[in-house]
Amino acid sequence: MLRRLTAMSACLVAASCSGGGGTGAGGLKVRIELPGTVEGTWTGFTGVLICRPEMTVTATGEGHAVWTGGTSRLTAPYGTYDFTHSAEEVALMVGSADISAGQSIVKVLGRSGNASFHIHVDFAYTVDGTGQQGIASGGYDCKAPA
Repeated sequence: MLRRLTAMSACLVAASCSGGGGTGAGGLKVRIELPGTVEGTWTGFTGVLICRPEMTVTATGEGHAVWTGGTSRLTAPYGTYDFTHSAEEVALMVGSADISAGQSIVKVLGRSGNASFHIHVDFAYTVDGTGQQGIASGGYDCKAPA
């Protein structure tokens, strides 16, 4: 517990947050790391703000897991929008349908909005051979350029 509180404090101080992860039997843990804040880019005449930070998904411990689905939430001054994702959609966002201990996957997690926004993702996984479930989480703020 103290270790987790220390990590959360470091996350707040550094302004970049690693997401949480569930620990499956055998000790497999999957984490999502995203920058705390990203400056976005306005697109042409459409007035859409785009952010494309790199997301790092890392599995530690022992074992292998497959994605089972997930959720994401976009929060902006103009509203909050919740999305549900299938296992296939999570695999597309992560760049792989599965992950093994010791593996890190780096992929762009691009999103867009009509003003500055916050994105939070929760990707669910199941550890092979044990059925143990976990959730890897992360998020970032997309800020309009000054």
